[in-house]
Amino acid sequence: MWFDRKSGGEQMEPVIEHHQARMIAGYSFYGDPTHTHTGWTNENEIGRLWQRFITYCGRPEAKGSEMAQAPVNYEIHLHEEEAERGGDFEVFVGAEISEALSLSPQLCLKVLPEADYAIFTLRGRQIFGGEDCPIDEWLLTSGFRQALPFIVQRYDERFRGLDRIEESELDFLVPVVRVIG
Repeated sequence: MWFDRKSGGEQMEPVIEHHQARMIAGYSFYGDPTHTHTGWTNENEIGRLWQRFITYCGRPEAKGSEMAQAPVNYEIHLHEEEAERGGDFEVFVGAEISEALSLSPQLCLKVLPEADYAIFTLRGRQIFGGEDCPIDEWLLTSGFRQALPFIVQRYDERFRGLDRIEESELDFLVPVVRVIG
């Protein structure tokens, strides 16, 4: 997988929070987002997706909108079974909105469902991660399972940018349900 939740060799425990449904407006990409450049870079498809979103938020028609002024942005990685076999998946970046009726036709809309989310906070180089995915380990031993096939990265004022990653924090949210039995 693409990130590592371990800190100092110990597994990081998430916080479990219940979130109401929320609408996220933004841009979407489907395919292999790292086929041109791997890792966290502005040069691959995810970086270019963020640039499209940031450019849109700076346009006159978007300035002043709740999306352009949102204090939190989201990156959602959607993994479907078919996509997992081929290595392609959907990446969506955007901001929360309260109403979709006046949404520009160039934007897409995703609704994050009401659910319990396991929230992992990563700091500094942890954000870049590695090949191991401790979320899978945590899910095996926690009494929870992933409820839906997506993971959300939540960007707020704690994320300082790729050039200041050592000073940054980023939350990863995984929808979960308690395993019965």
